Amino acid sequence: MKLKLNGNTVVHHTSFDRIALNKACHKHDLPRFDVEWLRFLKNCAQSVPQFSKSEYGLKNVANHFGYTFKHHDALARAYYTET
Repeated sequence: MKLKLNGNTVVHHTSFDRIALNKACHKHDLPRFDVEWLRFLKNCAQSVPQFSKSEYGLKNVANHFGYTFKHHDALARAYYTET
């Protein structure tokens, strides 16, 4: 995974994703990934005017763009974040 991630931009949903990965690396005595973190929700709020103040959770954003959102589905979250 390190070979695929290092030097790239990683999009994360909230800071939880970034923190969890860093804690896992620390727990297993592994170096942190050398990546640029891009927070999806912050970027969305800055890019789509209707999400600039509130209500820009991943479910609302997915629905706005015509996707059916499934909570706790990592593959779906990755797809909606990438799209």
